[in-house]
Amino acid sequence: MERRLAAIIAADVVGYSRLIGVDEIGTLAAVKSIRQEVIEPKARQFHGRIVKLMGDGVLMEFPSAVDAVAFAVELQRAVAGRNMDVPEDRQIVYRIGINVGDIVIEDDDIFGDGVNIAARLEGLAKPGGICISARVHDHVGQNTDIRFDDLGEIAVKNIATPVHVFQIEPEPEPKHSTTEAGAALSKEELPTISVLPFVTLDDESDHRFFAIGLTEDLITALCRVPDLRVVSGNATDPVAGHGNKPRHIARELGVRYLVMGGVRGTGLRLRVTAQLIDGVSGNYVWSDRYDRADEDIFAVQDDIVRRVLVELQVQLTAGEAARISSRGTQNLEAWLHNARGWSELTNWNRDSTLKAMSLFKAAVESDPNWGLPLMLLGITYRELAVRGWAGYTDEDFRKGLEMVEKAVELTPGDPFIISQLGEFYMLMGRVDEGIPICEKALELAPSDGRLLPSVAMNFIRAGLYDRALALFEDIRRVSPFPSRFNLANEGLALHMLGQHEEAARLLAERSIPDASVRLAALEVDRGNQERAKAIIAHVLKNNPNATVDEYAGRLLFADVQRAEWYGGLLRAAGLPER
Repeated sequence: MERRLAAIIAADVVGYSRLIGVDEIGTLAAVKSIRQEVIEPKARQFHGRIVKLMGDGVLMEFPSAVDAVAFAVELQRAVAGRNMDVPEDRQIVYRIGINVGDIVIEDDDIFGDGVNIAARLEGLAKPGGICISARVHDHVGQNTDIRFDDLGEIAVKNIATPVHVFQIEPEPEPKHSTTEAGAALSKEELPTISVLPFVTLDDESDHRFFAIGLTEDLITALCRVPDLRVVSGNATDPVAGHGNKPRHIARELGVRYLVMGGVRGTGLRLRVTAQLIDGVSGNYVWSDRYDRADEDIFAVQDDIVRRVLVELQVQLTAGEAARISSRGTQNLEAWLHNARGWSELTNWNRDSTLKAMSLFKAAVESDPNWGLPLMLLGITYRELAVRGWAGYTDEDFRKGLEMVEKAVELTPGDPFIISQLGEFYMLMGRVDEGIPICEKALELAPSDGRLLPSVAMNFIRAGLYDRALALFEDIRRVSPFPSRFNLANEGLALHMLGQHEEAARLLAERSIPDASVRLAALEVDRGNQERAKAIIAHVLKNNPNATVDEYAGRLLFADVQRAEWYGGLLRAAGLPER
């Protein structure tokens, strides 16, 4: 058996049995949704792991007390936000206890007094509150702005000595009235809509990819509608959670309408539910249920888009309608391989890119005439070659370019595919060709959340930093919760414009290597070389193979001299050449 010191979190749902009695299906779905959309991603963010689930409860382990407390506070704030428009008798509310102690690890489970005390602290917490031990307070007290209430020593069941307990009460998010929300949303000149991630209501892994693919396809189709602004929901942020709170979600996303839904099924049969909701009143404008065989999923997508546009009274020309509703493939196997590949690719690291490559190859083999997976396969060759991953070379880069050019021929008029052709040209230094292609893609889909970050990065490569920053503002309008990669790219643009303080603020979110490396370059440029070296040392600790080639060069700048200057900053910070 292994022993170690750890921060332990015990959490459970208040009044779970009563909630199950009132609405069993709804409660189970809500708890699962919180686990998938809040607990799991935030655990990854704060370096924790879920040890086990216990019905309404969860036991977790963190290497740091600071991370454990930060996670708990974020969890309670997120859950409070999800409850804003949920009737009080159906709200999911957690109690949380945190302790630092010695634990015993056996078969991935943990035991010991450290765990027992965390469970007792959870029982002492108020609904929506957090109780911590004095040992946690000793670690965290000087490292946070959180306020603690000292509850003194409390005798707890089956623990020999009293436990010194502190209480944290996260400040609730401010509530806004429906009138305020309606006033804000009614000012929109164009219809605004967000497609929130469709949820899976069972444990079938394929159904999860159905839900991911369905969400992406709906967003892509709606982004091509003239005079409609599409804001993409963020599955990892609590505001995009699912439940009976559409007014809160619409207000936070700044949209008038929401599309929400779910997928479940058995065998070869699928049930897809979809709703269009008015974000001001919270009322359903339209809802429907589709019971189809797997092969009919494409007809379901088209019908949902058509119904949404009819309800919004969006009039389209024949050509616009054809472009929006055209299906890329009717091959279910290809569609699923592509959805899995996209899920891997968007992690943007070496291993996930290699996994994505094999999945896109499978999609292309299943449907050689579908341009999208061929283009995405080309991107994997491009990323591996440009970053010097896994021995890929310029020859592989050229192979990727050929794939994207072929994808444009197979699927003409697809803005995302067109934008990637422009990116290839930019990476080759062919700026005069690449920028007009990117501009064309923007004209076709000005609110496509996949396309905008790519074009913004290409503006940076071309030295058009002001235009890139303007595009990052557009990205915020269609994605109110910027991704870590977008923040890293925006920080780079600000650095190039000499706005060092603002760049440092964005790059300080160093949860991805790109942001850390760019912060190190900024610190060298500001004369803080020792701080830059410390940042790079941390990067190399987690990624010993990181190099200048991976994070600079033509990846960031089409101008050779600018690329060499930036590489010099990284070398001065201690990043190896290759």
